[in-house]
Amino acid sequence: MIRAMLPLLGGVGLLLYPAEAAQAVRDGLVICGTSVVPALFPFFVLTKFFLGGVQSHTSGKASEAVMRRCFGLGGACMRPLLLSFVGGYPIGAASVAEQYRSGMISKNEAERLLVFCNNSGPAFFLGVIGAVVLSDAKAGLVLYAAHVLGALCCGALLRENRPRQAVLRKLRPAQEAQSGFLQAVSSSCAALLQISGLILFFSVVLSLLEASGIFRLLCRLLPGIPAQTLRAMVCGIFELSGGVIRLRGCDGAAVLCAFLMGWGGLCVHLQAMSFWQPQQLKPRGYFAAKLLHGTISALFAALFLSPKPPLWLLSGAVLLLCAFFPEIRQKMGGNPRRNTV
Repeated sequence: MIRAMLPLLGGVGLLLYPAEAAQAVRDGLVICGTSVVPALFPFFVLTKFFLGGVQSHTSGKASEAVMRRCFGLGGACMRPLLLSFVGGYPIGAASVAEQYRSGMISKNEAERLLVFCNNSGPAFFLGVIGAVVLSDAKAGLVLYAAHVLGALCCGALLRENRPRQAVLRKLRPAQEAQSGFLQAVSSSCAALLQISGLILFFSVVLSLLEASGIFRLLCRLLPGIPAQTLRAMVCGIFELSGGVIRLRGCDGAAVLCAFLMGWGGLCVHLQAMSFWQPQQLKPRGYFAAKLLHGTISALFAALFLSPKPPLWLLSGAVLLLCAFFPEIRQKMGGNPRRNTV
């Protein structure tokens, strides 16, 4: 019923507010052309090209030890995790899907890695949050540190002390032949086209919510929250970049930015799904883990920007939980994903 009603409501909105929808598309094209494509395209090409090579099937002893001890994963999982922190959304999800497709990691490892490996890179924190939203590059760097720590905490909470035996698939000759530079460029263009389409779609959705007065209704239902802050948070739940930019000048903008960056936005999640669904991956607890990531990131951001005793105690409790919760969960015999997120 809901799936049938949503397209109908969207069609009615487009008929009632065609000018607003058209302007939203133009604004979305500007965002894609000036921010999304320049930032993501080089990382997509490099990720697909280098991860597609069979020479990357081995992992070093150091990465194996770190990933196994901290997250209960193989050393090959470190590569997409690091790329997620450098390349940003949705480079991590794309890297995990490519690693699994190439047979470098098992299905269990891929699904667990996706839960905390879809993260934002430093460019957005420094260039947008630090320079534009907060007018403080140092604050942007602090939020990035909180973002990284939040993701690592989520991964530690999902750690399995007795990891399953990894069953890796052999790389087929046909797959190896398609891992060249030209294939990396063409697949990256297709991925960016899909990502840009999602951004345009949610730009239109948000413009219809504005034009129809739904935002004004939410402001009346939640009078304690400033209208600008409420609009920014609702926008960020759907589309990350637009919501973060709208937080400029809001009270508590830094902490709210940290939460939205950890959550990622529905648009980002759909982008990530476009990479893992063709590989038949099903990361259970993904959305709950992203909410947890946003909450932990906001906590660390508040601590770093305004260190107070209650924040120190709460942050310490979170770190202790990350360190000992997997052992406690194992003794209780619970399901890691159900008990964690």
